[in-house]
Amino acid sequence: MPSINPFALAKQIQWELPNTHGQDHLAVMFGALHVEMAAFKALGKWLTVLHLLQHQAYSKFTEKITDDDDDKVMTIGIEEWKSQMSKKSPQFLYRSRVLDLELCSL
Repeated sequence: MPSINPFALAKQIQWELPNTHGQDHLAVMFGALHVEMAAFKALGKWLTVLHLLQHQAYSKFTEKITDDDDDKVMTIGIEEWKSQMSKKSPQFLYRSRVLDLELCSL
């Protein structure tokens, strides 16, 4: 027996019987599990973007150093860079801590 998606079924009834079961008569919502799954999916995308942005910023930082000092290449690790940036910018400190906290909880 095929499984029936209750949300899709309710929306189909709303569309086919708008006078008696339309949106002004019946509210159809996702269940708690669907809401939780969507929230985790959004959180995952947000963390991915934060992580990528942080690594892009670090890459630009290292490129700038190598361009400025062609004969003397000075590179620092990403953790030291994050520490320096956190001291300079409260926003960077906040984003870095949120990212670290979220990555620890996964």
